Amino acid sequence: VTGYFLDIQLTDTSTFIFGSSTVSATILEDADSLVLNLGNQLEVSRVEVNNLNCTFSHREELLHISSSQFRKKNKVNIKIIYSGDGDHSKDYGAIFNREYKPHGWFTFTLTEPFSAKHWFPCKEILTDKADSVFVYVTVPKGLKVGSNGLLKKVIPINDTHVQYQWESRYPTAFYLVSVALGNYLDYSGYISLAGVNDSLPFVNYVFNSKDFLQSHQQSIDTTIALMHLFSDLFGEYPFAKEKYGHCIVPLGGGMEHQTMTTLGNFGFDLVSHELAHQWFGNSVTCASWNDIWVNEGFASYAEYLAREFLGDKEGAHSWMEYAHQTALNSNINRVYVPDDELNDPTRIFSYSTTYKKGAAILHMLRYELESDSLFFSVIKKFLADFAYRNASTDDFLSIVESTSGKSFKKFFNQWYYGTGHPILDVEWYQRGDTLSITTYQTPSDENADIPFELSLEFNAICPDGDTTLNTSMTKMIHTSKFILTGKVVNLVVDPQNIILKRIKSIIRKDSNNNQSMPSYLSENF
Repeated sequence: VTGYFLDIQLTDTSTFIFGSSTVSATILEDADSLVLNLGNQLEVSRVEVNNLNCTFSHREELLHISSSQFRKKNKVNIKIIYSGDGDHSKDYGAIFNREYKPHGWFTFTLTEPFSAKHWFPCKEILTDKADSVFVYVTVPKGLKVGSNGLLKKVIPINDTHVQYQWESRYPTAFYLVSVALGNYLDYSGYISLAGVNDSLPFVNYVFNSKDFLQSHQQSIDTTIALMHLFSDLFGEYPFAKEKYGHCIVPLGGGMEHQTMTTLGNFGFDLVSHELAHQWFGNSVTCASWNDIWVNEGFASYAEYLAREFLGDKEGAHSWMEYAHQTALNSNINRVYVPDDELNDPTRIFSYSTTYKKGAAILHMLRYELESDSLFFSVIKKFLADFAYRNASTDDFLSIVESTSGKSFKKFFNQWYYGTGHPILDVEWYQRGDTLSITTYQTPSDENADIPFELSLEFNAICPDGDTTLNTSMTKMIHTSKFILTGKVVNLVVDPQNIILKRIKSIIRKDSNNNQSMPSYLSENF
């Protein structure tokens, strides 16, 4: 697929769609027919290939098109004229029409992962990105339409309707094509980006109320600081020749539509998450839904980074603590999505695993690399090498290993492909100037890849000052000895909360290695 050109009509009062979609493609092999994805609730009235009518059949959400022009290396424009109700919320999305009092009704699309076909004919294959996407939407006067790319024109169609013409010339995955329309107020400006000659248009379609804008303007403007931060951490904004912005709709969360996020509020974490998706998910898209972590785990970790660099350490620590608890309490153990679970969108987008455990993995990897400079070099190289393409977790692993010069296969096998987490029991005692710490590891899941190899940090609490100690745990039972001149009165395990784990107990023994009273005992494991 080289392009999608949607020329459609929508209103703010229903989910009905009417118009045409032209799919431009290059034929790779001779064929008598080709197939596009199209929902059964949409009715096709005509199909043309290079302006010639052709035969077609539409069944089981597939549009079969026959033409003698499907010959190797031929370039074809396939125009499908269709209409129907785009409401397919039972299949995780498509076109929605919702009221948000007192601001009116809004029509918008949400189609990830399998619902793009319910509002336009497309090829639902992640690795076949369209080189360009044009979205022309005719609506009643008084409404505004947001979509991908740049707004080229708004032209009058007649006395009652206008057409918004949005065009994007960046590679785009099928599920990232979008529209949102309603009675919007346009709050727009520009963002200056380092290394980019022209300022980036910053376009926000918000509810048409000055009170709403005034109460949310500061939150919206935070996007500018986030854009600068992420450009510094991840590399240049991938769509710098077009724009970034938001369309607000009656929605609980958000969706990272390329260059114009659709969202329901301007909360700091949500805005940072969806902006980060422009790098992770939009520029570099997961090669398959098995590796949706490439999109969501990275964007989730960007929430933490935003708090760390633009907020405060306490806020970042709280975010990671919540992420850990959410992941630890989940009944889904594996971040990687197995083939037999790919038909379940709730599994693909598991909040506890894909998002939170995915973010925790990156946090642990950052610690294992022992250098922020190295960690962000890995991230930048990954994004640069796979820009506007698709990548798998193994692709990312390859970048990690080639950049760091270390093997991380075990790390990914135990945390990403594997199940469970370690449960730790820690015993310690001090004899003279020697501190002895023994850590016992139990897996939370019998199928876990054990032992978990952990870089553990301890904080030895002493009256004269605390001491940070580090060790590498590669066995189920691991003893480390440290020379300390001060008297240790308590021991904190993993004080920075780096490792995804549960601590069952921390037991202090006397100097003869006899059990004393516990310095910490957890009842929640």
